[in-house]
Amino acid sequence: MTGISLERTGSNASDFSADYEDAPAAEEKVIHQPKLLLESNNLAAEKIQAGSQREFVTCFRNKSRTDAIYNLSVSVKPADETVSLTAASFYFESISPQDMIAISTVACVSPGAAQKKLPVEFLFSYETEEGMAYNSSETAWLEIFQPVQASMEGFSLAEKVFSMETAYAQLQIRNTGRAPIYNARVDLNAPGLFPTESVFAGTLDSGASYSGSMKIYVGNKNMESIRQADADAGESAYGSTSGALTLTYEDAFGQSYTQTQDFSTYIQEPEIIELTVEKKVETNSWWPSVLAGTVFFFSAALAVMGWRLRRSRQKLEDLLLEEHMYDD
Repeated sequence: MTGISLERTGSNASDFSADYEDAPAAEEKVIHQPKLLLESNNLAAEKIQAGSQREFVTCFRNKSRTDAIYNLSVSVKPADETVSLTAASFYFESISPQDMIAISTVACVSPGAAQKKLPVEFLFSYETEEGMAYNSSETAWLEIFQPVQASMEGFSLAEKVFSMETAYAQLQIRNTGRAPIYNARVDLNAPGLFPTESVFAGTLDSGASYSGSMKIYVGNKNMESIRQADADAGESAYGSTSGALTLTYEDAFGQSYTQTQDFSTYIQEPEIIELTVEKKVETNSWWPSVLAGTVFFFSAALAVMGWRLRRSRQKLEDLLLEEHMYDD
């Protein structure tokens, strides 16, 4: 049996070599990084009061449609030490494409925490199916608020006031909390008393106070408004009256708060002032005549004395003249 050997020679051999070199190389596989993104935060629309604690649940989704996540470790870090977490490290063996995980812990806010939005950072470390390692992060926010507190102090109104007069009452508004208060004011309501000026403090920072005076028109207890001047003014219109001071203020979020303080006073009938005219004291009419006579007497006496003095001088001059003539 004769063996047959096939061998390419000449140009045919070179064509074979060229076909081999032009064969397409195997393409390198592109590996995409799967990402975890925040889906929800149960405290996103709520506020946490300083000094309290709340359950803090966040959910994250693997947004990849094809790649799973493996060996996921999560570290949770609030931005400052005024917030602490009961658990801050978590582990998940795998997360399928489009699946979601929930991270649950408790956020504890210290009483001195500042009123602000606080970021909480989630740090992710994980691998893909091919063993590629990745790191990423997401941020959730907690809104912390300080409770507002204020007080009225030093209210002073006379124990008795007169109807149809204006009284003045002193008082002080003090911010006793750690957060500012806004639109702080005090109003008064009592039968027969009508404030014409309220005490308005506006904005008060923590620890600040405002002292003011309230101007009050005193009517009578049967009056419903300051314009009702024709109200019945019988005996029932006067006497003891009781009312309330109302302190109103707002926090930074527009929430309104009120406090009340009771007081009492006594409305007296209008004070009537009698005008009296002093009578002219009558005196005896003889003393002007005596005075005039005395003046006339002394005037006459002085005139006589002057006349006599002039005559004496004249006589003296005459005697001196005669003596001089005699000597000559």
